[in-house]
Amino acid sequence: MRKTWFLILIPVLFLLSATKGLDYSDPVLVVDAACIFLMKGDYEYLLLLTEENEKKKTLIILSNLQSNKNAKAWLKEEMDKLGGYEIVNAELYTNNSQQYAVVSTRWLIKNTSQEISEFATPEEKAKIKPNIVTSVDYLLKKIDGKWKIVSTKIRQ
Repeated sequence: MRKTWFLILIPVLFLLSATKGLDYSDPVLVVDAACIFLMKGDYEYLLLLTEENEKKKTLIILSNLQSNKNAKAWLKEEMDKLGGYEIVNAELYTNNSQQYAVVSTRWLIKNTSQEISEFATPEEKAKIKPNIVTSVDYLLKKIDGKWKIVSTKIRQ
């Protein structure tokens, strides 16, 4: 019986300690935390930062990760391609006394598929794609005094 309680309490305590320092008072800090969780592969923690459509998407991803053995390896491989991010801009809006924020980020996606040989021909060098910079906009909504991500939009 003690062993069962111990096994239940460990993940709960770990979750509480990992999320204890989250600051929901600033939309930029919420997006920053989400980006860090995403890069580390801590998708469960994204549930704490999301609501509405974005929470539904996160739940679908978590469900797929549990049901499909190959999905976790594939997603880890894709996340390893992320070279980093930067927060570019943040804007606050009010609509019918509801507060919203749009936080724009830029992500670097590394090209890990091929390396350029010193003996490569110009045609071969032209085929190799450089790193990609992708913009992602996060829409946040203030819910019960906390900023939560409700939608994302990827732009090329």
